[in-house]
Amino acid sequence: MIFFLLWMGVPSALSSFFPENQAPLNSSKNNLKFNLQVIERFVDRAETLVEAHGGKLVVIPEWNNPRVNALASRQEHIWEIHVYGGLLSHPELSEDEITLVLCHELGHHLGGKPTASRGGWSASEGQSDYWSGQFCSHLLDKPLESAEKLARLYAESSGGSIPRLSEKDLKVVARTFFGYPAPQCRLDTIIAGMKGWERPFCWYAPEK
Repeated sequence: MIFFLLWMGVPSALSSFFPENQAPLNSSKNNLKFNLQVIERFVDRAETLVEAHGGKLVVIPEWNNPRVNALASRQEHIWEIHVYGGLLSHPELSEDEITLVLCHELGHHLGGKPTASRGGWSASEGQSDYWSGQFCSHLLDKPLESAEKLARLYAESSGGSIPRLSEKDLKVVARTFFGYPAPQCRLDTIIAGMKGWERPFCWYAPEK
């Protein structure tokens, strides 16, 4: 069952897939009905896991918001994922990519350390990407291709270089980066989660 709530008040934290300054795109409602079913399938797969950690998963489609984005917030035991209409109606995004975005947002709730400074509950962007690869790989028809497509959309929105499956981000950080990694680094991180590899050093620095 999927819960539809009006968003009242200020949530305790916000953690979105794309940076907040991402430009909105015009949305069409052609795909909204199908993608509501995508959300329902995701909730069916994820809500038991959330409940095992003491939360209640609530996915809130914001149909009239044209931004191509989603975000996570938390109201005590209510774990929210807001999905914007621009994402749900985006012509280039299939069920795989939307599911992967939902997994990233769920990763903020369940991904664990390293956490960003949002009251201690929200996994950092890199950790959420990593967790999404771990949790979502078996839910996707074409996991590698979907990860690449989503990372390319992120690059287009952020102005970064276009990431490719055939390349790697060779950057090595001295300290763990808690913001949005570069597009290639995000792609590498999702794939590392899917493959069971260690977190890429382009954003993650192991504790000594």
